[in-house]
Amino acid sequence: MPSPSETSWPTGMTSLGDFARSQAQLLAQERREELDRSSDLLAGLSPRDLALRGLCLRNLCLGSRRTGLYGRVVLELVPGDGGGAKKDLPAHDITVGDICGLFHSTADDSAQVSSGVVTSVASSGISVSFDADGGDSSTSVSELPDSDRYRIVKLANDVTYRRLKV
Repeated sequence: MPSPSETSWPTGMTSLGDFARSQAQLLAQERREELDRSSDLLAGLSPRDLALRGLCLRNLCLGSRRTGLYGRVVLELVPGDGGGAKKDLPAHDITVGDICGLFHSTADDSAQVSSGVVTSVASSGISVSFDADGGDSSTSVSELPDSDRYRIVKLANDVTYRRLKV
């Protein structure tokens, strides 16, 4: 096994520190691009178009509300009933561990209520865990009305990048 001084480094790299700095810069650039892409999609596409791309689930109702680990509020969101019959969620790309934004489904309200982490996905509904204080707005997630309609949108996941900074 060659010693560290005998190791060949990528072009322009003279030490392990140079390599680590270049990788950190590349990761920061990747994070910026991912966040820019996500914000461009949210700003440039309607909820219907986002749903067609699998990034949004619209017309959801609160199926249940419970307290999860560390006091987080877990909401189960189910498809809105169009006459009492249970419906399945449409096709989507939202999976367990994704960061999602919760919005009211009304056309005139595009403000994000809160953001949370998807904890389970089934054909009948999706569960999302939110901080107990609501996080992003003055409305507490635990006090959301059951009668309202909501939508969730998949957001850029920057948890990995934040962990690298620690």
